[in-house]
Amino acid sequence: MTEQVNAKQKTNKERTRTLVECAAMIALGTVLSLIKIPIGHLGGSVTLLSTLPLVIICYRHGAKWGFLSTFIYSLLQMLVDIPTVVKIFAPGEGLVWYMAILSIFLDYVFAFSIIGLASVVRNIKNPTAAMSLGALIGLSARYVSHFFSGWIFYGAWASWYFDAAEEGSFASQSDWAAKFGAWVLSVFGDGQGLSAFYSAFYNGLYMIPEIIITVAGAVAVSFIPFVVNKEKRIR
Repeated sequence: MTEQVNAKQKTNKERTRTLVECAAMIALGTVLSLIKIPIGHLGGSVTLLSTLPLVIICYRHGAKWGFLSTFIYSLLQMLVDIPTVVKIFAPGEGLVWYMAILSIFLDYVFAFSIIGLASVVRNIKNPTAAMSLGALIGLSARYVSHFFSGWIFYGAWASWYFDAAEEGSFASQSDWAAKFGAWVLSVFGDGQGLSAFYSAFYNGLYMIPEIIITVAGAVAVSFIPFVVNKEKRIR
């Protein structure tokens, strides 16, 4: 009986320590998300390793804690970006209310929650390989979510974005951009192909650097003993 009580107390203690560690990592990631370089007219930014703490959670604690943490982080990101979230519902944005909700789901709730997929490779014996591959999988999945949101809900911006004659568009920023925009319009025309390319290109402007930076960060922290030792907890 005593052994069962002690085992239960030990389990509760470990669960509490894990909870505290995950909460600290989520808070760190949220703070790091404020250090960013905004990209484009529809949101998106390159941050200072803001999702690396989530990758660490996934590596150290697995899918259960990983997906729970990434889901909570997604809700916090909605609060951090509340001006953008509110703007999506504003008249003139071209989205009816249910489309706006679906857009927010893909760009926030699903996009950040899916980073929990970083946990699927946590059991690879080499910590550097496990963490870097986990970061690549998790953030690539996030990129895909942003891509579908942009393709489905914001494809109407594509022609404007690549037209050098439109003030404020990507193509109007420089001669190189104008030539690139003209090439894109000539190749893809004005259909779903253009919308898909636009979303892949636009979201890639911030997600590709974000993926590279986070994978590099994962490689760096994989040499920190506390991070890679899954048995250690915050004391």
